[in-house]
Amino acid sequence: MKVNKTTIFRFLRYLPLIVLVVLLTFFVVRNGISAIDNLIAKFSNRRWLTAAAFMGLFLIKSVSFGLPYTLLYIAIGSIYPLGWALVLNILGIAVNMQIPYFFGRSAGRGYTDRLLVKFPKFGDLEGFSQRSGVFFTFMVKFIGLVPHEISNIFLGSLHVPYVKYMTGGILGLLPGMVATTLIGISIKTPDSPVFIISVVVVVLLVVLSFVLYRRQVSSNSPRI
Repeated sequence: MKVNKTTIFRFLRYLPLIVLVVLLTFFVVRNGISAIDNLIAKFSNRRWLTAAAFMGLFLIKSVSFGLPYTLLYIAIGSIYPLGWALVLNILGIAVNMQIPYFFGRSAGRGYTDRLLVKFPKFGDLEGFSQRSGVFFTFMVKFIGLVPHEISNIFLGSLHVPYVKYMTGGILGLLPGMVATTLIGISIKTPDSPVFIISVVVVVLLVVLSFVLYRRQVSSNSPRI
């Protein structure tokens, strides 16, 4: 296979970022929660620096499967007041949604077909694709059948318009993010009403997403 010079130069231009992402991902995956705890302990008095570090972690998550959203939501909620925590988590979601989307968009329809073979659950949501791009993206992200990084690639490969993709994606993740952030804010008082209600809401959201998925599968099933 012949590789043109443009592809080589493009790869070399992004090579430092790729190396950095790989190293940081390895560090976070290897250390898990302790990596976040160390970050909080070291920079808790430097909140702008901590915010920048968290945005970097959201960026890492966009190309890695070793860092769950929940951990980041809770960590930010445990450091910042509710308003700032919600703003930072929304910004983090937006940062996370960039790289996979444009990768999928450049990959084209052939990559979509490969994703449908590897993740057939995307096909179960085909009925939603007949609606607006915002609604389709919202349902894909809210139901959360597969890792968000993969669904971002999938939506990009379908060429969902960028603004609709961002709007639907953020709205789809918003309910779970708010509830999980509240868990982070009240995590030191697990017997508090805020913590208990937030946990219940998270469980209900999981149940609701499952019900919506099963209903969509049933509607797509052939009728005799």
